Formats: sequence, C-alpha cells, structure tokens
Amino acid sequence: MRRAPPSLGESEPASSPPPEPATDAERRRRHPPVATKPERLIARHEAGHAVARVLVLQTTAFVVTIDPPAKERKRRTRGLLRSIRPSMPPEAMPGLRGRDLRELLRISGIHNYAGLAAEYPNAVGFPWNETHQADLTQLVELAALHGRARPPIHYPSWRRACAFVDVYWTAIEAVAAALLAERTLTGPRVLDLIEIAAQGPKVPNVRPRW
Repeated sequence: MRRAPPSLGESEPASSPPPEPATDAERRRRHPPVATKPERLIARHEAGHAVARVLVLQTTAFVVTIDPPAKERKRRTRGLLRSIRPSMPPEAMPGLRGRDLRELLRISGIHNYAGLAAEYPNAVGFPWNETHQADLTQLVELAALHGRARPPIHYPSWRRACAFVDVYWTAIEAVAAALLAERTLTGPRVLDLIEIAAQGPKVPNVRPRW
C-alpha cells in the first residue's frame, strides 16, 4: 500500500545519517583476507622476532609489518621489524667484557634466530636459505665489533632460539594471526597479544628438532 504524502504541517521523518566509512584496519578485522602459505610463513617468522624483541631484548619500541615499503621489497625483504626509537649503535657501547659480552651475544642470538625457529617449527637440523642471510649476518657483525668470532651459522644460538620458540609458541601464533589480519603491529600491541596468550589455553607444540 502506497504511503500517503505528508499533509501541510507534517514533516518527513528524519533519516539516520550515513555510517562512517570503515578504515582499512577495520575492514581487515571484519573480513580478514585468506592468507597464502608463504604469507603465513612470513607472519610466523616476523612474529618470532617480535616476541623475542619484547621478551628477550625487553623493548616495545618497534613496528613489525608483513607489508614492507617498496624499496625494502626490492631487496627481497619479505617482512620488516624496525625500531622506532634510535638505540645506541653497538660500536658506541662501552667495551663489554666477560659475562656482559657473553650475555649480549646470547640474547642477540636468540632474537636473530627466533624468526627462523618460528618459521620452520618442524625443521630437523638447520633450515637455511638465502632469504635468511640478513638475520645470520647481524650476529656475525655484532660479535666482530666486540672482537669475537661467530660462524655464519651459530648452532648454539639456533638451539636457544628453538627452545625459546617452544616455550612461547602460543604467543607467537597469536602475533602471527594478528599480523595476517592487521598487516602491521606496534610493540605495545605485540606485548598485549603476548599477555592475552599467556592467560588462554596453551597451543600444543610437540615437534622433533633433531
């Protein structure tokens, strides 16, 4: 039945204002894209670095993304974790000796190798390919700055990183899922995800390493 037009003195009912357009982040949360296998591996790799950056290096001053800038993609960088607060370069650190230097190299090794350990959770031995060269080179260069030698593949660091990933696997999976949905995460957001994962049920992570 057709509605009669309003008579004199009556007004049209007020229409509701149009909804605000959703932001890119909101659209991704509502309709997450279907991730390809390479994307899932990249997200897990960067999540391993991000969780290690928070828990081992104890800083949240960074941004992690699986959509690096074009200039980084040209260098075959698949993901990117970047500090947002300038830190003291290794060459400007006071001369570290003995236990302090060993601790610096130990935690740096866990951080550098955590991406690989998270990306290849079922690896038997060391899964190396040229896309991971930058992670391995950083530890070699840091050791050289302090007069220490590190081989191109440092197996003690790899084993420590595997143990770290085994313990914090639930948090790494949570950060990787958020990276796939949001594409870019800040350090404080990663810390929130780690804390939420610590309160929830643990994801079993039974996997042979050797």
